[in-house]
Amino acid sequence: MKYLLFLAIKSQGKKARGFTLIELLVVVIVLGVLTAVGLPNLLRQVAKGREAEAVAILGQINRAQQSYRLENPTFANLNQLPIRVIDTARYYTFSNLPGTAGVNATATPNAFGANYQARAVDQFDNDIRNHAGAVRLNQDGSFTAIICAANSTSMDNITVPTNGRRCDNSTTLGEPPTQAQPPTTMP
Repeated sequence: MKYLLFLAIKSQGKKARGFTLIELLVVVIVLGVLTAVGLPNLLRQVAKGREAEAVAILGQINRAQQSYRLENPTFANLNQLPIRVIDTARYYTFSNLPGTAGVNATATPNAFGANYQARAVDQFDNDIRNHAGAVRLNQDGSFTAIICAANSTSMDNITVPTNGRRCDNSTTLGEPPTQAQPPTTMP
């Protein structure tokens, strides 16, 4: 009897250390929920980062086309431009995009404009959107440049508009500025 009393007192002094099965299940469920919520957001951010490559390079192409056109009677093919960043692209391939530019034009590049595209390489074709860019020479001698992004990753053909103001079947990135309004004065 004394021995049983001794064991009862001794067992009360030692608390069991470790996690119960219920506690471990709760932790696993919480981690699963956090992963399920966070992973799609992470993947969207990765895709946006990869698409930034196309937008940045198309912007450089737009500026290079404008510079080239100021010195030459027509816009350039991509291989005629003095920029080599096209060759270093990791997620996209860049090429001239046939189509109209300006009034009664049949193909680009020509004296009135140029069209080009950024197509996702095969490895990332289902993850990132294709893009297109265009630059136009306006009648007043100014330039209009535009960058378009496909509405979805499954959209392969992007057309750029002949007027250079809005993308036909895709999203317009960096809308051209509207007419400047005179500043209002505070009373």
